[in-house]
Amino acid sequence: MKPYKFTLSRAFSVNDMYANKLRVRDHASQKWVGGGRMRTQAYNLWRDRSGNEMLTQGPRPRFEVPVRVSVQIGVTWSTGSSVNFIPDNFDGDNTLKPICDLLKKMGVVSDDRWQAIPEHAVCVTPDVVGVVVTVRPTGYVFKGKGQDIERLYHGD
Repeated sequence: MKPYKFTLSRAFSVNDMYANKLRVRDHASQKWVGGGRMRTQAYNLWRDRSGNEMLTQGPRPRFEVPVRVSVQIGVTWSTGSSVNFIPDNFDGDNTLKPICDLLKKMGVVSDDRWQAIPEHAVCVTPDVVGVVVTVRPTGYVFKGKGQDIERLYHGD
């Protein structure tokens, strides 16, 4: 299967994906209710916008074998007429989780667990604007569970 390559206008950080839900005391039962985590509005907007960007770049393959996800993040991204720079405290590996979740949502991979995406790489580069994502088969599959896991190689 050939590699699948697409671009996104910008990256998103795992730090901004979720927010805490409010926990309140139920006076009738005297128990705390609510709490937990929820997706942020900013993440939902990024996910919808990025999914639409993927749709405009042609058909998406479906990988049923383990893949390697490579992410190239440009030091700049464009928003209309302005150019933005990534901040000095930018942490590139925080962009992997949202991108892998997007790949699952868009049907490119069946799952975003380690068995489906055992390899990934992130680099920040001046060579691209925005984000370039490449998904390619690893050339092996996993069989078994726990200590009995085997890595079986298959042809390209």
